[in-house]
Amino acid sequence: MEIRAAKLEDREEVLKTVDEFNDFANSQGNNRNKPSSFSQKYSIGLYNEIVSSNRSKLFIAFNQDQVVGYLEIHQVPRLRKAKYYGEIEGMFVKKAYQGTGIATQLMEAARSWAKTEGLDCIRLYSGHGLDRAHAFYEKMGFIHAGKTYRLIKF
Repeated sequence: MEIRAAKLEDREEVLKTVDEFNDFANSQGNNRNKPSSFSQKYSIGLYNEIVSSNRSKLFIAFNQDQVVGYLEIHQVPRLRKAKYYGEIEGMFVKKAYQGTGIATQLMEAARSWAKTEGLDCIRLYSGHGLDRAHAFYEKMGFIHAGKTYRLIKF
């Protein structure tokens, strides 16, 4: 198993894995539809931008020729603190590889990058009812930090 930063040539495998995460997330609300290919169709430009950016990092768990997990983290500026913080936008490990330590390795890669970049902290947002994920985040040192609101109509 190799944990490393994603490269442009990893795009097809990574976006397939992102779509597996989308399928999982959609199934949590019993909205189970046909398997998604949304990211494979619409996220190519964003993938290229993220992988080429020095303010973002996409870590992948690579087993032989297959991406089996990923973690996407971005630097976010905080004017009032004159610092950046890291925000984990997505993290997923394929079901067959869960419980093998891959999530810990991905998180450690993100923590190491955040430290190297001098980030203030790392934040992430998680859905309701994901008790196993929440326990993992707490084990990794994250604390529950309140409510999140989002504006979806503007």
